Amino acid sequence: MSDPPKVILAVAGQKQWPKPDQTYERVITKFQFKQNNAVDFYNSILDAPEKFDIYGFIESGVTFSSTNALQSIIDLFSYNENISAVYSDYITKGKTVYLDPFHIKMQPINTSIFIHGRICQNIRFTTENNIFAQLVNQNLLIAHLAEPLLSTYE
Repeated sequence: MSDPPKVILAVAGQKQWPKPDQTYERVITKFQFKQNNAVDFYNSILDAPEKFDIYGFIESGVTFSSTNALQSIIDLFSYNENISAVYSDYITKGKTVYLDPFHIKMQPINTSIFIHGRICQNIRFTTENNIFAQLVNQNLLIAHLAEPLLSTYE
């Protein structure tokens, strides 16, 4: 049996993060304390010498909805080795927002996403397109978890 995937969470534009305890423990979190370009921050994470199996990119004002949210994302990656990225629905202002997988290219740029390490080693995020559009343009398999694993808190 192989080791569980090593995960890094890049949390953009936040001084504090109300992350609930996660059942998944093999994770490192990096924070960006300045409110500047998240794309530059994400690219700096990708340029770091240490490599990870899964890269989670979480925008300002977003956190996990439950203690097993990260484990659910890891499980989906483990289900199919061809999955390049995972995103989920989220809760904002007490209401669930269901993200439309058929129009993923037009999703808001601030939708958080988790990307397999083999993809991250070959991608540079740009400000011209959102992360989803860049992945879709490369014809990569993106999985949608139809449950609210993330929540906004601002």
